[in-house]
Amino acid sequence: MVGDDRVLEVRYKDNVYYEITAEQCAGCSIYGGAGGSVTAALTMSGQRVVVRVAVPWESNNNKPRIRLGKKTGNWISELKCGTWNIRTLYKPGATVELVGEIERYKMKCVALQEVRLEDAGTTKVSQTTIMNGRSERGHKLGTGFAVHESVIHMIKEFKDVNPRISILTLKDKNLHIVLINFYDALEEVFDSTVGNIKIVLGDLNAKIGKEKIYHNVAGTHSLHENSNDNGSRIANFALGKGLIIKSTMFPRKDIYKYTWISPDGRHKNQIDHVLINNRFRNSITKVRTLRGADADSDHLLVDIWIRVKFKKLYRRKLNTIDKYDIEKLEEVNIQKDYNKRICETLKGQQITNTNDVNDVWIKIRNTVQQTAKITLGTKKNRKKPWFNKICEDAVQRRKIAREEWLKDTYSEERTADFRKTEYMFLSRRELPFCQSIKIDHFEFKRVKQFKYLGSFLTEKNNVTIEIAARIQAGNRCYYGLTKLLSSRTISRRMKERLYTSLIRPVVLYGSETWPIRKMDEHKFMIFERKVLRKIYGPVKDEITGEWRRRKNIELEILYSNADIVEVIRNRRLWWAGHAWRSQNPLLHAVMEQNPIGKRPLGRPRMRWEDVVKKDVERLGGCSNWRMLALDREGWKLGCETGWS
Repeated sequence: MVGDDRVLEVRYKDNVYYEITAEQCAGCSIYGGAGGSVTAALTMSGQRVVVRVAVPWESNNNKPRIRLGKKTGNWISELKCGTWNIRTLYKPGATVELVGEIERYKMKCVALQEVRLEDAGTTKVSQTTIMNGRSERGHKLGTGFAVHESVIHMIKEFKDVNPRISILTLKDKNLHIVLINFYDALEEVFDSTVGNIKIVLGDLNAKIGKEKIYHNVAGTHSLHENSNDNGSRIANFALGKGLIIKSTMFPRKDIYKYTWISPDGRHKNQIDHVLINNRFRNSITKVRTLRGADADSDHLLVDIWIRVKFKKLYRRKLNTIDKYDIEKLEEVNIQKDYNKRICETLKGQQITNTNDVNDVWIKIRNTVQQTAKITLGTKKNRKKPWFNKICEDAVQRRKIAREEWLKDTYSEERTADFRKTEYMFLSRRELPFCQSIKIDHFEFKRVKQFKYLGSFLTEKNNVTIEIAARIQAGNRCYYGLTKLLSSRTISRRMKERLYTSLIRPVVLYGSETWPIRKMDEHKFMIFERKVLRKIYGPVKDEITGEWRRRKNIELEILYSNADIVEVIRNRRLWWAGHAWRSQNPLLHAVMEQNPIGKRPLGRPRMRWEDVVKKDVERLGGCSNWRMLALDREGWKLGCETGWS
């Protein structure tokens, strides 16, 4: 309140109001009031005056619930976890080096990928236990967890699903936390896992971009601008399963985002991620990479902080037997001293033949133990480590060299503006980006893309973003119908109708105008095969006798209808014939007229009309598709059966 020149309204005694300035409130006591007000109490002329000032504040009703540690009593502590692709533990000294790095950063639970140990088992090194699953032949793949002894009591189950997936279930005070160490196919394992908090973490090999369609599940703080194929799959998976990608939601410098570095140091990617249920999104408070951790891997250790209530561990005191250093008895002086002390002590006990046998035994036992403890002393268990000083020096020299190499590298900060759109340029050339333009007293903002009539339009007329958005919408519909598609009470034919009538139209909205490429066709086929595998279910292998998912050729045999790519081609040809026969002069102007000018450098992009020509030629038609389109019945018959 000090320094504010506003006039404050004062209520003094019997609702009598006065006016004072803020300078008069210096040194007063300030209290929080209701309704966004601040109340100050001060003394004027020996009387107490109450000042109430309305202060604007932002409501937290629409924000996620945040729990502030021990003060609220809701959280007892934070579980410091991590994920790390260590490349291999199948080499001398790798396990000791790994445990040393994990304990140096005080990690309690770390998911490990590419362990490469052939048999499943547990190994305890220092204060950390490594639980690993089996790997494929030739020491390939393999996952596991490194768990500190302080949280061993929280483990409910460790499950090795396959060489690419393992599950660790932790039990806190009220909830079950399921950590799914992921390296490959995940959907079926995720559905069959039971737990309150499900966390998927590991090397996903997925670049998640800053596309607007992924903001609700991935945020805006990813290292990459555009998503790769795996990134789109993970984002769609998270959207369908109610997950949030937390590794791309924290604003950090790029040096704390990338998780993989190429051998030459030029390429850095963020491909290791962490996903959690949307309901418990605030349980993860921190995700960042630790560049100082070194286990001879091209991946970096990812630090993850999870707020949990630890289950109390009640330790029982065990009756341990002291081990005495009996090797000292080889010395003559110590041996004589030991015998002398025992004889003197036994004489003082006054043991006779009339005493009870148990009493005699207790006196003799105590005499021997006390004398041995005084004369010989206890022996400490000291295991001689094979990882000697020479190995430690070699590892330290490599760490110093790595730190010097990291200091020489540079990072580029990338920023992107995702504000609401007002206007957009359509050009292949790199035009200077202006934040806004002013016309009279109106201000219009410029963006690179916007959504119009359900479709995304971009600056460079690139349909890749639109295709990704349609596949994402199809995934939402698919995950909503998962129970019906996997139900045994519904026939396969009915499931196929559900797909063709409910899911496929969502994906193919506006596909008549897409000049798609081979890569886009591949994405559509991946989506359709995923739906068909859910419809037809797994098949039992005749050789191994195990259940496996169906191969692509088996799906083609079972699904006798046209695939999704063929449907896109047919719809594009149908729209091309309709547009050319139309009497709308605007459509003819777009298809006939060519702008005059010089095109930019580079290979010309595939136009929509070029794709239509290829579709007609594939069906046996001539290159002059416009002439064929004038015949309505002939065009319809040619699109269905071909012109040959």
